[in-house]
Amino acid sequence: MKHFTSFSLLVVAILASSIALGQMPQRAAKNVNFTDRNTGQAIVGSDIGRFQSFEENVIIVEDGTDDSIVCRYKSVAGNCYRLSVNDGGGHVPVALIDRDTFDNAAAVFRARPNWNICEVINNPWTGWVAQGSIPSGYGVQYYNEVNYCSTGGVAEACANTCPVPSQTRLASVNNGPPPPPACSDSSWSPSTSSVTNGVRFTQYSNCGNTRSRTGSAAPVCVVSSSSPSSSSIPRGQAFTATTNCGTTFPSVGTLDPVCEPNNSWSPSTAGYQIGTTFTQTNGCGRRQTAYGSAPLILTYRFAAVYAYATRQWGATDRSGQICSPGQTGSSETHYLICLPA
Repeated sequence: MKHFTSFSLLVVAILASSIALGQMPQRAAKNVNFTDRNTGQAIVGSDIGRFQSFEENVIIVEDGTDDSIVCRYKSVAGNCYRLSVNDGGGHVPVALIDRDTFDNAAAVFRARPNWNICEVINNPWTGWVAQGSIPSGYGVQYYNEVNYCSTGGVAEACANTCPVPSQTRLASVNNGPPPPPACSDSSWSPSTSSVTNGVRFTQYSNCGNTRSRTGSAAPVCVVSSSSPSSSSIPRGQAFTATTNCGTTFPSVGTLDPVCEPNNSWSPSTAGYQIGTTFTQTNGCGRRQTAYGSAPLILTYRFAAVYAYATRQWGATDRSGQICSPGQTGSSETHYLICLPA
């Protein structure tokens, strides 16, 4: 009761001095920075309201309003205070000289009917949370979020702190595309038919898995020869060659004609008389010395009587040659063709 009486006297004194001096409360709301009288420390406040002229330590609470905010002195929870008067008594000045003075005034506002003091909770909202579980399906999923208003257990929280108990909104989440379906081994490579029979090898599936298998293919024949050889076929002549693996392929001969040294020598020896030497050439361009083989013709003139009397056809003449009749049409002269004996 002592505090109430002191405060009441203080309020009356301030109000009386204001009226006596003709000072009316300032109507403009403003923020106030102040210095605590007890500690002398400068404190940045955010008091909002109407203040006594030239006196920022007296806030005027007008009847029927609830916009007088005191933040230089905060509650245990760290909240500002809101002061209101609704009794038709006009303006109520509240001294903000120091903490004790304000606490005394706060006690009066708690005790008097239609006077009210409450704590202003700056942000009573708990924050948006999913209402239920967040959908886990693939792609964009929609769900509700809720934001609850809470006074946090503050007994003197202002009545209009939470205009509604909660707020709801639509939210979404993108969980991305679904994963590809599980891979199933549907093909394997290389195939067993492509690996030599009996050879162990590793197969790879379309999913990247591996397994061991045994080849089933017949041994692969490697072509190493063919016949007939192109060098045995005359140049330019087409023929079919067969490989050692049994396959065939078309080919062309590359053999050049072979010269036979003893064939087609020219000129002929018959064009040269016996005892004559000359040079022959064959189809290969080779050369050789040859000897004539044509008979040697000798002419003897003698009386036919003598010839028939003393010579025999085919007899050997005195030069050692064998002679034969050459011309028999003359009655006077006969010719003998003589060959070497």
